[in-house]
Amino acid sequence: MSYPIAQKLNAFADVQYRQINYQITGNDDGQDSLALDLNYRFFNPKAGINYTLNTNNQVSASFGIGNREPTRSNIIDNATPPKPERLADLELNYTYTNNAKHTLALTAYYMHYKNQLVLTGNLNNVGTPIQQNVDNSYRTGIELNGATQLHRKLRFEGNVALSQNKIASFEQTTSIYSNNWDWLADTTLCTKM
Repeated sequence: MSYPIAQKLNAFADVQYRQINYQITGNDDGQDSLALDLNYRFFNPKAGINYTLNTNNQVSASFGIGNREPTRSNIIDNATPPKPERLADLELNYTYTNNAKHTLALTAYYMHYKNQLVLTGNLNNVGTPIQQNVDNSYRTGIELNGATQLHRKLRFEGNVALSQNKIASFEQTTSIYSNNWDWLADTTLCTKM
């Protein structure tokens, strides 16, 4: 939904509601019994403003919250089902356009995650990477995209992205096996940034 506030200023908003239900029964590969009934309900709002400086320049800002459920393999590969991810995303954008021949867009963003699902470096029994939750993490950075129409059939495009991605703290448990694949021990690695 878009709403004009003033001659050059528009506000927009978007709302999404999602409901996911996982019902899993049977045995896993180790013949352990599986009986899970997981319900996820998500409310994902987004709002922002666009300001047109002139015919060539526009700036915008937006804030949104997004939630994502764990996948089936995330659930099966962990001893306890992981929590859903929650993302709070703030973006600022500047766009320059010149007669559709030249465009330039600069975006700055900050994305804060709660319970982000990250790769652990471990693999399940069929070689699929295992993911687990980390309590707090973030991504922040800038992106620059540009394009120019050099000829009627030739267009040049490019982009640059600089980002910093951090996890506040992380604890990972890895199993150690012998050469005959007999379990020996579990090791736990704790990291704080």
